Amino acid sequence: MSQPPGPHPRTPSGPGGPYAPAGYGSAQHRPSVRPSQTGKAGKGPLIMGVAGGILLAGGIVLMVIAILSFVRIVPLGVLQQDGSPGGDALAHTFVPGQMTAELQEGQTYFIYLARSAADPRVRFDERPVVTGPSGDPYESGPATVSSNSALRGTEATVEASFVARESGLHAIDVPQPEPAQVEVTAILTLGESRGGFLSGLFGTVGSVFAAIVTGALGLTLLVAGVVWGFARRR
Repeated sequence: MSQPPGPHPRTPSGPGGPYAPAGYGSAQHRPSVRPSQTGKAGKGPLIMGVAGGILLAGGIVLMVIAILSFVRIVPLGVLQQDGSPGGDALAHTFVPGQMTAELQEGQTYFIYLARSAADPRVRFDERPVVTGPSGDPYESGPATVSSNSALRGTEATVEASFVARESGLHAIDVPQPEPAQVEVTAILTLGESRGGFLSGLFGTVGSVFAAIVTGALGLTLLVAGVVWGFARRR
């Protein structure tokens, strides 16, 4: 006699069904979810933006330095708005005449001659004479630099300069310049040696150039960093 077939052996089934590969559904084989980078721009844009901001600030500082250097070498305070002696005037007198001022040893000083802009330029035939506290007089020299200031119909031009030989109260005797028919005011101001003037001039030009380059580079990096940051956040 034949025996009836017995029950088929049961196949263990896992979460993936009877034919799921071994290990399916285990923690080590679950699909990993890649963390989203949305909203994280990274450090690159931040570094670029900060560097750009620093360079832009440096460019602004250099431009301020250039402006201050320019103001120092340009005679903006020789004349006031009405054409009278300005804030840079240490002393002044109608010529011929004498002016007195406290001077510092080794400092260069300029003597401007101010006249109506409609009158011809005047020049010294004789040099102004400087007398220091010791009582020893000495002649001033020619202008070390060409400097001119004009306001409200008055024009002032450097016609003499000197270096104080001692500190203290000085008297400056200013002779009549030529042509003698012109009404002239002599104005004493701080001056610059030729080397100091050229150094200030080249320093101003160099500062302006450096400010433009540094500022342009900084602005470019700053804008690029901002744009990059927004693009990474999308």
